[in-house]
Amino acid sequence: MILRKINDTHYVVTNGRPTNDGEYAVHPTTLNISQHHSIDSNLSRSWEKIEYSTKPLEEDITYRGITSKPVFEYFQIKPLSLPEVEELTKGYSAEKMANDKFPDESTAGWKDSFSPRERRGFIEGVKTVEEILKDKVFSIEDMRKAIEMAKEGSIGYYAPDSPNYYFGYSENDIIQSLLPLAEWNVTIDENDKITLL
Repeated sequence: MILRKINDTHYVVTNGRPTNDGEYAVHPTTLNISQHHSIDSNLSRSWEKIEYSTKPLEEDITYRGITSKPVFEYFQIKPLSLPEVEELTKGYSAEKMANDKFPDESTAGWKDSFSPRERRGFIEGVKTVEEILKDKVFSIEDMRKAIEMAKEGSIGYYAPDSPNYYFGYSENDIIQSLLPLAEWNVTIDENDKITLL
């Protein structure tokens, strides 16, 4: 199974190719999501079946005409906890940190409790810092790794038919090795607990 980041709040877990009509699939390169239909053989070959999602993808047609916007539910696709995925991929979850730092009355008692507004403010603050820092992706350690890779590659030869490529690592190889991951190999147990492989 592969965990794929669609955007900051949407992750999906894929497993194999879609085989039945109506199954949802994601394209591994474009990250477009589509519903599978057997007459579309291209979809079957290159797309991956979505088994879990942090957002519901399936429209509940019982609400059609009752609400102004479509209502999405989980039917075939199982729900995936965004805080759990964030903790797995980032090493922390803003929501879990907020609940630990700002307990409610049920866990802290009346005097030491915090309002939902304070927890929400903390979460929004963390997300704002993440947004500010999203383009600052390389640390000093990352730069050392890039320099080391460049040194390893410099003992090779320059390939004239392939610009900026030296025996060893291309510029793109070095840059890609430093970028944050957007795809992880995972396993999900019978209790729907996700873990990295």
